[in-house]
Amino acid sequence: MPDEYGRNRIQFRFWLDANDPHQNDLGYALLELKKARKYAPTLRNALTLWFTLQHGRTDVLQEHFLHIVEKL
Repeated sequence: MPDEYGRNRIQFRFWLDANDPHQNDLGYALLELKKARKYAPTLRNALTLWFTLQHGRTDVLQEHFLHIVEKL
């Protein structure tokens, strides 16, 4: 979905609450992913998993976490 300048990339920003221990831990984990240059693909995979599960689909879960699906 190109923007008004014809670019095919979209950037999203969000805030984490450093006073919330869970969000603070998430922030440190995301910083480590950025250092390893794995931030964007990990976030895309996580969001894809989240939205497919919300729609009742388990194919992405099976693709990335077959060992967990087999335990269920």
